[in-house]
Amino acid sequence: MTRIVKPLATLLLCLTLHINANVPNPSTDIFPQDETSKGLWVKDIYYPESFHWILEPSILGDIIKLEDGSQWSVKPEDRKSLYDWILSEPVIITQNPSWFSKYNYRIVNRDTGASIAIDMSLGPLLGGEYTHWITAIDRNRREIQLEDGSIWVVSQLDTYVLGDWLLNNTIMIGANSGWLSSYEFILINVETYKYVRATQLN
Repeated sequence: MTRIVKPLATLLLCLTLHINANVPNPSTDIFPQDETSKGLWVKDIYYPESFHWILEPSILGDIIKLEDGSQWSVKPEDRKSLYDWILSEPVIITQNPSWFSKYNYRIVNRDTGASIAIDMSLGPLLGGEYTHWITAIDRNRREIQLEDGSIWVVSQLDTYVLGDWLLNNTIMIGANSGWLSSYEFILINVETYKYVRATQLN
């Protein structure tokens, strides 16, 4: 396991990550995948493609890059705690409940429960291996289909948000930690930077 270490050693860590072809892939090496689904079984709980993992931090810990190529700025007060995280541990993106923070999201370490405040500075790679995008929208039924065939129904309270969403918009999947717990996920539209609460139908 590779820890995110303090700035003096982080440069060496980042260089090592670029050349190390043996870094485990969480989708295959850490969590075995159920052959009948697109999601993962983690500690006997099923998570449909909502997890992410940190690919690398910046030298100063102010930016983290996820497996899909997206980059997120880290709240200055939270950067020190990032040093204790282990690369390739599963993480989940969720809403930031702090009303007065300019950081709209938090990233939560699924193994430890630790979290840091983040905001997107760069979206996922266009057409990347781990990137999702919209292939169909049915606004009357409040349904969205992604490129992997998954279909998501959006909370009725978030119907108005769909008005700005278009085909081929890039989507990031996170976990809903706010109201409407029956909609256990959030879909973040990278182009509009708005999210909806949703649940997966298939």
